[in-house]
Amino acid sequence: MNRHTFYLKRAFRQMTAKPASLAIIIFSFTVCAFSLFVLINKLLYSTTFFLRQGESRRTFTITSDVSDNAELIAELSENDFLPEISELVGLSAYPKGGNSQYIQAVLCSANDSRITAEADVVSGRTFSEIELENGENVIIWCNNDIYINSGLREYKSVGDTVTIANGVYTVIGISETDIYLPFSTALKTGDFDIRLNGIVFSEIPTKSEVEILETIATVNDCTVKSRYQAELSDFLENGMECTVIIIGIILCVICIVSSLFDYMVRSMFYEYNIYKLLGISRAGLFELLYLPLFIMTAVSLVAGYALFCLSKPLQKLLNMYGQVDFASAVVVFAIMLIVMLSVTVPKYNRLFSGGVEA
Repeated sequence: MNRHTFYLKRAFRQMTAKPASLAIIIFSFTVCAFSLFVLINKLLYSTTFFLRQGESRRTFTITSDVSDNAELIAELSENDFLPEISELVGLSAYPKGGNSQYIQAVLCSANDSRITAEADVVSGRTFSEIELENGENVIIWCNNDIYINSGLREYKSVGDTVTIANGVYTVIGISETDIYLPFSTALKTGDFDIRLNGIVFSEIPTKSEVEILETIATVNDCTVKSRYQAELSDFLENGMECTVIIIGIILCVICIVSSLFDYMVRSMFYEYNIYKLLGISRAGLFELLYLPLFIMTAVSLVAGYALFCLSKPLQKLLNMYGQVDFASAVVVFAIMLIVMLSVTVPKYNRLFSGGVEA
């Protein structure tokens, strides 16, 4: 029997000698591991905006108090004091005065436009460049079962016509996701209210440019907010609160585990003194002491990870999305070992060097 096999068997006997203490320690380690998984996952999710803050600072969300943002879009596009617009986000159209069928049309434009939406066609065809530029009365329809079965929308095929407000539109294609309409058609016919959800500039606006943007928005009964400001506010309000709570839980668990582990070691003084008399080196005693710690940490890490993966309601409560990846698991394992070793090594080094008086 080699030395490591002997130590492993002795470690297993030490762990199982006091099952109640073992269960409490593993449970406490599991709570600690789970808390660390939650903490790291929350921090990774909340701080990703720091990695793309350049993009976030260029993106502004628009909230409108009016039904039609056509004038706002025109002013934004024509204002020479603002940076160049790289994308209009969430551009859509709704029939004016209501309609017998539920319609929310995503607006498409020519290839050289800042409107980046592309029609998803499963049958028929998409818009031609001439139709996009001239504003023809053509539409790509969506036969969504939810709307068809509820009576909010009629089933259409390629070649059928759709009456929207005062206009008649020919169905040239069928999509599985959305209804699509040329942007120029929505402007030309006047049958639609055009909504805009956001805007992306080609470069980060200066303070004075942001003030101009806010003035234009106010004149058009809208408000604008930088996505970076919204994400930073969310992090400060939710991320830090969650972090403080979980760090408090981890510190409490560390104190409990340290006390329990200290009790287990002190209750086996006589075994360590026998090992000393048998000539086992301090390195061997150290290995005997920390093998149970490593084993219990590994078991608890797996249990904590499983608990985290199964706790979907808690993840939703904490506003977390996504799972812990392998890198996060390694970080959690390293943090647990570093903290436990830093808590226990100074104490047990004195214990081994000073004997039972420590």
